[in-house]
Amino acid sequence: MARRWWPARALYGALMYGALGVLPGMIAGLGVAYAAHGEFCGGTPMQWSTGVARSATDRLGNVLTFGQPRATLDYSNDLFALSLISLAERTGDNGFRDYGEDIVGSFVAPDGSIRTIPENGFRLDAMPAGLVLIDIYNRTHEEKYRQAAETMRRRLAVLPRTSEGVFSWAPGQIWLDGLWMTEPFYARYAQEFRQPADFDDILRQYQAVAAHSRDPKTGLYYHGWDERHEQFWASHDTGTSSSFWARAIGWFAMSLVDTLDSVPGDHPLHAYLVQLVNELAPALVHFQDPASGLWWEVVDQGGRDGNYTEASASAMFVYTLAKGVNRGYLGADYAAASVRGYAGLVRDKVVRDDQGRWSLTSIVRSAGLGPPPAVWPPGTSPSRRDAMPSGRDGSFAYYVEQPITTDNLHGLGPFILGGIELDKLASGPGQQGEAGVSASACHFPMK
Repeated sequence: MARRWWPARALYGALMYGALGVLPGMIAGLGVAYAAHGEFCGGTPMQWSTGVARSATDRLGNVLTFGQPRATLDYSNDLFALSLISLAERTGDNGFRDYGEDIVGSFVAPDGSIRTIPENGFRLDAMPAGLVLIDIYNRTHEEKYRQAAETMRRRLAVLPRTSEGVFSWAPGQIWLDGLWMTEPFYARYAQEFRQPADFDDILRQYQAVAAHSRDPKTGLYYHGWDERHEQFWASHDTGTSSSFWARAIGWFAMSLVDTLDSVPGDHPLHAYLVQLVNELAPALVHFQDPASGLWWEVVDQGGRDGNYTEASASAMFVYTLAKGVNRGYLGADYAAASVRGYAGLVRDKVVRDDQGRWSLTSIVRSAGLGPPPAVWPPGTSPSRRDAMPSGRDGSFAYYVEQPITTDNLHGLGPFILGGIELDKLASGPGQQGEAGVSASACHFPMK
């Protein structure tokens, strides 16, 4: 497919980004090429997002909707739903919107109650469903969805917290995963229903997380922090876990740019989150694998025996960097790292079956800290180390020994979202062709 040029759109992009000071030196007259019109293994980012999404929904059928064995208010299902809703907004394909909305909306009864709440369904990892409910309410204006969103907000209000007020995954513990599970919905609800004091609370939480979980030497964040320094996985000196697990950092990174969507520009939280994005981005680029453009399962241990480039975290970082540039939080120089990462995903991690459907490979199934949970998600069982009393110790060995899956929703959602942000991403003339991957270099070209 030949690259196409869009002068009117280019002029608009030049004016918009130039006014924000985001793309200095990258605007060359009207010759602005958009990532959507460059190719990665024979397809544009939107073609890849659409193809992977359609393949996934075809495989899944209705298994994620209310009444089905795998249906639950779970953060990975919610993330997939949000990615499909975003894809529908970008493409105009209402089929994706309907599918995504049904993953969460099917749980809402006519009176606005949420049906068959799972036993652990209102831990913090169920909260992202609130984002979907707000989206549905804004589109349909059906009262039951507003009531359901209010139910989620009430549940959020009684979540356990650390002594400093951070939503805790387990008593006295911060897990990075929990930031994406809670803060984007918390901020969105505050914006939609005019509760500005909540932004102050979110600010205090992020400040505490940065103070305790960020490693000043690498700029990376540890998966967990125990305020009592007593957990078997925690350092007695700092309380942090011992390794930089990629997907935990990915959840945190996405939480920053997604929470920012709802924060007023004049609130101190906005400037602080932008600061955190700009502190994290250089670390992500520093540890990006130069050969593949991807990121390792244990981020700072590239090439160590047993380590591997992991797809879900790589997609999360692609999404964060591209969205950071698109929104003006990051300088334009971070676009190249995002494009390299996306190229690596399409080249190395996307495969096609004999029916022509696309799959995303190399997705770690899960990883946690501390004693194994009493209940596992439907259709899953603990790994060897997960079942051990002290197996979930946050060590390098634990993370790299966790099961590797294909088409896990932890990876599909960020991959779809990453393609959408790449579609929006502006880059200078010629750069897209250099960063993209030709079909001849790919095991599974789209065309």
